[in-house]
Amino acid sequence: MAGTGKTGIDRRCAVLGGLALPAGLAAIAGAMPASARLAQGETADQTHVLRHYVFAAQTMDQMQNVRAELKANAGIATSEPRHLKELGFSTVMAMVGGTTLELVAPDVRGRRPKVDHFLDVRGAPGIYKLVFQTFDAAALRRRIYASKLPLERDEQFRGQEMIAIEPEMFGVSLETYQYTPLDDWWGNASSKALPPSDVVESIPGCDVAMRNPRLTATFVSHLFQADLDSEAMAVRFQPNRTVPFHACEMRYQEPGDSAIGVNRVDLKARDRKRAGETFRIYSTEFRFV
Repeated sequence: MAGTGKTGIDRRCAVLGGLALPAGLAAIAGAMPASARLAQGETADQTHVLRHYVFAAQTMDQMQNVRAELKANAGIATSEPRHLKELGFSTVMAMVGGTTLELVAPDVRGRRPKVDHFLDVRGAPGIYKLVFQTFDAAALRRRIYASKLPLERDEQFRGQEMIAIEPEMFGVSLETYQYTPLDDWWGNASSKALPPSDVVESIPGCDVAMRNPRLTATFVSHLFQADLDSEAMAVRFQPNRTVPFHACEMRYQEPGDSAIGVNRVDLKARDRKRAGETFRIYSTEFRFV
């Protein structure tokens, strides 16, 4: 019989993406307007920023292949690999406009079990995580806890306030930071010396394959107080004037034959005639727009 456990969390559930979620989720999503309102204390100048894409590889050789393909196809320069022994992986940073594209490869299997699981399910390297900059972590936390969503982490990480939602909830790992100061986001310092691409200028969005995509998009828009295009199943983040940062979007879609998660990343081409061209790096398609 459904009920509450020792934590007091109601175990009765709705279903999102084929997974069990707390009771009332579908009702919350169905009651939300097409354009989500900003929470009390948040302003239009402080819309969430999709700051950071994380591409996970299984080995250093695969990471080097990704670096070469980004440079050859999109003119994207990358930093030299850094080994972060305390975190159990190596990392490479790239900048596309104001967005960080990070490549990671675990040291050994078992050290980063969430990344191992992603790679096992995906079957190939690909976009593992999306990182947002939030300007009111307390308000975001209230929405998450009110919805009884399972969290992977909610803590101070290297001096920054970090919240991470379990990856299975929305098809991709969603992680947020309230950075102090505002420009102290991951990758900013290490990537400043990288030359800009002469092929692409920004990452305006991505496609995410997920069961129940309309419900998923609706709930993501609620959590992040973003605009929702329910017909396109797109979560749209308006330009942020505080940072500043360009508009971007997450478009949810049925998986079909695709793996669950981010399957396509948009790259805004400097040459508009190249819009529509694509190239693939392992399990992720990159599309010029």
